[in-house]
Amino acid sequence: MAVCALIIGTVESDDLNMRSVMLDTLADAASAAGVAVSGGIILATKSAFWLDPTVALGIALIIAYHAIKLVREVLAEH
Repeated sequence: MAVCALIIGTVESDDLNMRSVMLDTLADAASAAGVAVSGGIILATKSAFWLDPTVALGIALIIAYHAIKLVREVLAEH
């Protein structure tokens, strides 16, 4: 997924539609990686259950930051 986002990102960096697709693709990749890593750590430790919501919140905050930035750019153009 990250490779797809990089390919999409090189196509047209000024196109807000393509940037939104790239943001969605990167969000999917980050979510999948976060679930895999935190799940592995939880499985190995059998006690770090707090890690899953913490990783999810971190990913959500990063996605929200970039989404708000993109929305501001869209509103500035119109």
